[in-house]
Amino acid sequence: MAQGLTNLTQTDIGEGTILIFPWAYSSITQGTWALSVTTTYIHNYIYYNSSNAIGDQIDYKLILSAGDYTIALYGYQAATLGAVNLSLDSVIFGTIDFYGAEAHGAWNVGFNVLTTGIHTLSVTTKLGHGGNNNVFAYFFLIRRIK
Repeated sequence: MAQGLTNLTQTDIGEGTILIFPWAYSSITQGTWALSVTTTYIHNYIYYNSSNAIGDQIDYKLILSAGDYTIALYGYQAATLGAVNLSLDSVIFGTIDFYGAEAHGAWNVGFNVLTTGIHTLSVTTKLGHGGNNNVFAYFFLIRRIK
């Protein structure tokens, strides 16, 4: 996987692209979220939910124009990991399941914004794979919104 900011591709930058760094959150609604520095992930870090509770949530305030968008996330898959819901203004538009064989993963999820203005993007932990709530942790990095 690419390392550092110098490896951004043409699709990662440009007009209409929002890069969201994990530490730029607006609020932590529930749980403990921490930055994990590791050289095996893009940009050498990833966000980590260490409290491992269902319903842990982190929010990002975004100024978005009305229209269709795609959020690109990177994460890590493992048999001990669970899932997160992605929502905009409390309306779920996607679920990412981090359960799987150990590997880095990339997910693209589309969503629609009906009105121009300030919106809240939330990442909320949910039951793990197959309803298992004994998951180890959740890892993610919001790569871009375009």
